[in-house]
Amino acid sequence: MTQQDKWYFQNILFGILGGWIFAAIWFLMGALFYITFIGRPVAKCCFLIARFAARPYGRVVGVTGDYSYFGNIFWLLFIGVPWVFFFTFIGSLFTVTIVGVPIGHTYLRLAGLVAAPVGMQLERQLEDWQWKRWF
Repeated sequence: MTQQDKWYFQNILFGILGGWIFAAIWFLMGALFYITFIGRPVAKCCFLIARFAARPYGRVVGVTGDYSYFGNIFWLLFIGVPWVFFFTFIGSLFTVTIVGVPIGHTYLRLAGLVAAPVGMQLERQLEDWQWKRWF
């Protein structure tokens, strides 16, 4: 079994355990923000989070050239705080059991992405041993 096959099955399991629901929620939030001209940068971040929630395994989060500390602080204060607490809570619930540790770790990675998505991008992870991750 190759690493891509493992990531495929892990993505299916994560989707069953709530990932697809959160991907749909973030996609709908992005669609609502995209309606307004001012909300388009926020919609871009929502769509990024939705893509990561739909398929988190086999992907890493990297920083682009347009990383903005001010934008991430604004995002965290107005949108991110309740979602960070929520995903941290869900992730810690999954890590109570040994079987749920990988799923809980993924929810904690999702909480990290929700905390600061401005200037981030998703990249394919080539091998499992590469730790060139932002979080």
